[in-house]
Amino acid sequence: PFQCVVRNFLAAKEVKFTIRGFTILKGESSSGKSSSLKALYAACTNTFSPSQVRWHTDAATIKIRFKDDEQIEERRVGKECRSRW
Repeated sequence: PFQCVVRNFLAAKEVKFTIRGFTILKGESSSGKSSSLKALYAACTNTFSPSQVRWHTDAATIKIRFKDDEQIEERRVGKECRSRW
């Protein structure tokens, strides 16, 4: 299992969720469900672009925390398209 925090990525202002096996993300329209999955994909494949940063913000951040070894991975992409771990 792992926890994910997505900030300022597409429609997601701030979304926190935990993945344990089969997981269903549910919520209201425009609450950031699809954006959260796209953020997770972008973090895992290193495919960020400046267009994915939420409007009127400077950068998007995706944090992934793996429970087993307490390892934390963080991805940040700014409007200038400089992503880093």
